[in-house]
Amino acid sequence: RSVVMAGAALSADGIDSMAETQKWMDSFQFLSPEDQKTVCRCACLEAVDAEKAAWEVMRKSLDTHAWAQTKVNIVSEANPEFAPRGEQLSQQLQQREAVIRDILEELSSNPPPTPEQQPGEKIKGKIFSGYARVAAEATSVTGEVAQAARGWFSNLRETVGKLGAAEDPTQRKRSSGVGLEDQYDA
Repeated sequence: RSVVMAGAALSADGIDSMAETQKWMDSFQFLSPEDQKTVCRCACLEAVDAEKAAWEVMRKSLDTHAWAQTKVNIVSEANPEFAPRGEQLSQQLQQREAVIRDILEELSSNPPPTPEQQPGEKIKGKIFSGYARVAAEATSVTGEVAQAARGWFSNLRETVGKLGAAEDPTQRKRSSGVGLEDQYDA
């Protein structure tokens, strides 16, 4: 459990989502073991797709860096006043390119996890995950409503009890010689 929470502590945009992770883990109980596996495979497939998209962005970034490098070189040659700044920019671009190439090499040498995929796995995983979130939320809301209702009924019972005690004929004193049952028969 702590491994899952630690791994999911940061969302894709870097925002701490520990509370979201806990909510997801709480909702997971509403799924059967087979549906839990489907949700996990779906999450892995989404991660692989995100990695493929990032890979493409990095490849395009290398092309953009190379094109920027070409422009810097052309302007530096044509404008001697720009040459010192151009040299500085050129070095920075080369450093960034090297970092991106290293990342791409590392990703290439370690392929992503690819779980076995059943037909319609992604859509089923999203549906099951959505169901689990709704079930957990409904349970939470139901619990809050039940707690509020208990408080309301407790107050109502107390109020009715007070009213009932004042109106209860057995609680009245006999002020005349006629019995209570005689008073109501008349």
